[in-house]
Amino acid sequence: MLTHPPLRVLIVDDEPLARLRLRGLVEANEEPRAEVAAEAGSGEQALAWLKDHACDLILLDVQMPGLDGLGLAQALRGRPFAPAIVFVTAHAQHALQAFELEALDYLTKPVRRERLQASLARAAQRLDERAAAKAR
Repeated sequence: MLTHPPLRVLIVDDEPLARLRLRGLVEANEEPRAEVAAEAGSGEQALAWLKDHACDLILLDVQMPGLDGLGLAQALRGRPFAPAIVFVTAHAQHALQAFELEALDYLTKPVRRERLQASLARAAQRLDERAAAKAR
């Protein structure tokens, strides 16, 4: 794996306690290293933040008021250098639709540390592949 700075993660969930738990799991991860770049309580807040900022990965809840996670993923689809998306939700029934939107992974709540670590490793691998393709 190529050496790269910590993964920059955006956490999007309408539940403050869920965001807090995810923040703790992300920040405790040692390999790959990751940092929470920002948190958003809605899809609209996430889109507004993404207009002026970049991240490598979005940990995204599916069901939220207003612009939900699937809608946000659709809005980001096809953007150059769009961040990888890992859906984090209590609702397993949306997995097929999430993967149709090219989600990197789909985690069900409560999130286990090992599963999140595997998702972060997948995101780091995707970044390495992009960097290698760009260098060619």
